[in-house]
Amino acid sequence: MHSKIKKISFKGQNIYIGIDVHFKSWVITIMIGTIVYKTFSQNPDAKELSKYLQNNFPDGNYYSVYEAAKIQLVSATVFLSKIKNLDFLSLKGRV
Repeated sequence: MHSKIKKISFKGQNIYIGIDVHFKSWVITIMIGTIVYKTFSQNPDAKELSKYLQNNFPDGNYYSVYEAAKIQLVSATVFLSKIKNLDFLSLKGRV
C-alpha cells in the first residue's frame, strides 16, 4: 500500500521572529499568529536561522524584530500590533 506524504505548508500564515542579538549567540522567539511557539538560542548566523524557518515553517510570511528581548515582556497583542505597524521604537521605556 502506498501512502502519500503530505507536505506541511504555512502559506498565508504570518511567522513573527524576535531576535535578541548577542556576540556569541542569538535568542530567537517565534510566534505564529498570537501564540508564542518557541524560544531558543542559536549561533549568530542568519543562514542558520533562515534554514530553520524554511524547514519548520515552509511558505510562511516571515517578519522579524531585532533586539526583541524587551519586546518579549510585552503582551502578544501589543507585540503583534507593533510588528504590523512597524512602530517598534514606541515601546522604548515601556518595559
